[in-house]
Amino acid sequence: MVIKQKKVSEQIIEELRQMIRSGKLKDGDKLPNQIEFAAQLGVSRNSLREALNTLVMLGAVEQRPRTGTIVKASSLISIANQITIPVVEDSQTTLEFIQSRRFVEMGTVELAIENGTPDEIALLERQLLSMDKAIRENDAVLYVETDLKFHIQIARASHNRFMLNQFMTYHSYISQFMQAVAAVPNIVQRSNQEHQRIYKGIRDKDMEQAVSAMKEHILKMEDPIKDLSPDFFTKMKTANAAG
Repeated sequence: MVIKQKKVSEQIIEELRQMIRSGKLKDGDKLPNQIEFAAQLGVSRNSLREALNTLVMLGAVEQRPRTGTIVKASSLISIANQITIPVVEDSQTTLEFIQSRRFVEMGTVELAIENGTPDEIALLERQLLSMDKAIRENDAVLYVETDLKFHIQIARASHNRFMLNQFMTYHSYISQFMQAVAAVPNIVQRSNQEHQRIYKGIRDKDMEQAVSAMKEHILKMEDPIKDLSPDFFTKMKTANAAG
C-alpha cells in the first residue's frame, strides 16, 4: 500500500481512518515509529510528521514521551467529514463557499494572535518566502500548495482543536478552490501581497490589521468569481473529476 504524492498528509489521515474502519487500528493502539510507519505508507517522514502534527492538534492521536503515538479511534473517525457539494460547481456555490470560509479564517487569525508561539509565526514567514519563490519561477502548483500550508499554519497556531477541525473539513475544498482561482489573471500576485499583510498583523499582534487583511483577502475573491463564465466551471469540474 503506497500513497500517491498528491495531498500526501491528507491522504495519510484518510488512510489511518480506513485502518480504523477495517479493524487494523483500535482505540489505544500505538503507531509504529515514524521511520517504520513512513516506509509502510510509502511517504516521506516530513509528510507523515505533518499529518501527525495535525492529528495531535485535533486530539485524534496523542504523542506520549517514551511511549510513542497513541490512536484515539473515535476522534480520528469523526474528523474532516466531507460536505458533498463540489466547490467549483458554479459561481453561486463558489461564492457561498467564500462566505463560509471568511468567518472560519477570521476566527483562526484572532486565535493565532492570542495563542501562536514565536516558532509558529516564524513558519508563516518561511511559507511566504516559498510563495515568493513560486511566483518567480512561475510555478502555480507550488504556489497553491504553499498558500494552503500558510492558511493551515494559521489554524494550527490558533491552538483550538475545534477551529482546526473546521478548517481541515474544508481542506480539500480550499485546495480545489485555490487551484481554480490560480487560473484567474493577476490573482496570484495580489493574493501574495494580501498574505504579507495578514502575516504582519499576526506577527505584530495587531488584531485589527490581521483580521481586516484576512477578510479583505477572502472577499476580494468574490468579484473575479462573479466574472467567470459557465464554461470555466465546466472545465474545472472536468479537471477535478479527472484528477
